[in-house]
Amino acid sequence: MAEKTKPIISLYFPMKKLVAYLKKLLRDSLILLLIGLFITFTFSGSIIFTNWSDFLNTAAYNLAIGLSLWRGIGLVSILLDKYLPPGLSPEKNLALHMSATLIYSCIAIFLVNYFLYERLFGYHLPDNPRLFIIIGTIQLFIVIIITGVHYVADFLRSLRQAIKEQEALKRESLHHKYEALKNQMSPHFLFNSLSVLSALVEQDKEKSQTFIRQLSDVYRYVLEQKGEELVPLEKEMEFVRAYIYLHQIRHDNSLKVEMNMAHLQGYVIPMSIQLLVENALKHNEASERNPLTLSIVRTDADTIEVHNTYQPKTGIAGNGLGLSLLKKRCLFMLGREVHIQNQDGIYRVMLPIAENLAISDTLKTTEPTQ
Repeated sequence: MAEKTKPIISLYFPMKKLVAYLKKLLRDSLILLLIGLFITFTFSGSIIFTNWSDFLNTAAYNLAIGLSLWRGIGLVSILLDKYLPPGLSPEKNLALHMSATLIYSCIAIFLVNYFLYERLFGYHLPDNPRLFIIIGTIQLFIVIIITGVHYVADFLRSLRQAIKEQEALKRESLHHKYEALKNQMSPHFLFNSLSVLSALVEQDKEKSQTFIRQLSDVYRYVLEQKGEELVPLEKEMEFVRAYIYLHQIRHDNSLKVEMNMAHLQGYVIPMSIQLLVENALKHNEASERNPLTLSIVRTDADTIEVHNTYQPKTGIAGNGLGLSLLKKRCLFMLGREVHIQNQDGIYRVMLPIAENLAISDTLKTTEPTQ
């Protein structure tokens, strides 16, 4: 029974989409036809109604030029939205859309007039370049007016949305910084550190002094980075090394860390690498029989990869807020995405690096005035 009804269901939805598309095409065609006839009547007068043949030719011409522009510009806009990089400023987005629209419109107007005008009206426009230019200029001007209003309205909506998202990002960023400071300074973290230090003082005086220095470096960095949007990678890695050292003393042989940094040029979001290390330690089992292996590698000039063996703890479920916020901050501030992979028993996070302290165009253009 199910096998008999399956083809009917599978055919129903494509047919429904086809009918909806044809209805939309018919509606657009009628609108474009009315607009075209109105514009033609405005410039040519009632001559288009003198005989049925001229009227049909005029209608066909208006449909051809209207649909080629309307549908073509729509397709250009869809392709731009699909392939333009994320995080692009509203101004650049508007400029690219308008430029692409003008280029396409010039090509479409030239081709339609060159090949269709003679077939419908028996007049070879290239024989009269002045008339060719006048007709094309009028049509291009109408396109600019219509698409310009649409793009400007869309630009204003995008700008308002970008400002709202930026304000939300700033609030989340402040919350993240507060949470990071609170977590690092929490009694639980301090208690564990002091417990390890207490044992070290009796066993190894030199190592205990190193532990104290590393602990102070961790707290100092957390306080110093407050309010910073980007920090040098070198400073972040010094902080990460100190942070990892504290955990290595505590976990001993159950934690293995590898670092391979070709160089330390560039800038990152403060505590971004530490957040990835903290997530790995928090959500994965680590024991001498099954040690947790953590690697921090600079894969190329503008990406750091933090990966660890995936051996999740039972009963530990995070809300993913920290990583989610980090992804948003990278997208808004650097204009690039954080990529995550979890396959073959390895959990990988690719973190973008900025070449300089310049933040993304989105953040610049949506910065509220003081």
